[in-house]
Amino acid sequence: FDGNFKAINNLFMSRSGYGSATGLFSTVNGATLKNLYINNAYIQHLSSNTTNGVLVGTATSSTINDIYINDSNTYIANGYYGGAVGLMTNGTMSRVFVNNGGVTTTALNQSIGGLIGENAGGTISETSATGYITVISGTGNRVGGLVGYHSAGSITNSFSGVTIMLTTMSTLSTTKVGGFVGEAAAAISNSYSTGLVLPNASTTFGGFAGTSSVGITNSF
Repeated sequence: FDGNFKAINNLFMSRSGYGSATGLFSTVNGATLKNLYINNAYIQHLSSNTTNGVLVGTATSSTINDIYINDSNTYIANGYYGGAVGLMTNGTMSRVFVNNGGVTTTALNQSIGGLIGENAGGTISETSATGYITVISGTGNRVGGLVGYHSAGSITNSFSGVTIMLTTMSTLSTTKVGGFVGEAAAAISNSYSTGLVLPNASTTFGGFAGTSSVGITNSF
């Protein structure tokens, strides 16, 4: 799909259905998505175990380039969420920017990020996210300004300016929160975060990463 740098304005999506995917494209596999603006999108998903993103719910082995998502607003009851992609498995993403994205969630054992909910093998470069994430309730989540859970792949030359807030209802320490990534199990380099992290008292949190089991280089 080549958007030819055209814009989609006032996109509205509201779904329910266990295990379903929501986005402009719900699921893609081996696709190329490029050159598109999405402005003033609203997503609402009221079911459990879902994958949600303004552009794509679930992307597998796909190439995503030159996407600009502005002023989105989302409510997710319980699922993966990314300002661009909910779950990315393999593939590449570059020059994808989420500006003033907002999400409110009551997720349980899920991954929430300003750009990608979970990156499971994708190569991510030259991306950014700004806006806010509010977690009203739920435990066991990974919440990051750019990526919630970076389980495999790589992230380079990227930026987060997302403010993350957990309310007092989100009380268990199994929630991991970072200004850039909630949990990192794969390489990150040449990246930075300036967003605020406002956790509750029992959350595992960090200004850049909530927790990491790998080396993070030239990043802050």
